[in-house]
Amino acid sequence: MTPEEKQQHWKVGFFNMDPRILAEIPDNHLAELQARVTSQTAQYLRAEHEWQRRLIMRQVRSAIWASVIGGLLGIIATITGVILGWWIAHL
Repeated sequence: MTPEEKQQHWKVGFFNMDPRILAEIPDNHLAELQARVTSQTAQYLRAEHEWQRRLIMRQVRSAIWASVIGGLLGIIATITGVILGWWIAHL
């Protein structure tokens, strides 16, 4: 697909409120499409929902990475404590 065809595809999907197409539209293009419609229209409100969905997805990804990093640090600290305790006990 050429860039022009993609933009046309996204525009049609935006005005038809197709959730699959809305999910694939880049942020900057979604903002441009949303700016073309007035507030309180179905397309505007659906775009707002899409922004909320994207924000939640980013927050979930951040929370997952934070928990993975925290878990790994906890495991490393536990192993370090066990090794240090064993080493001190055998001095």
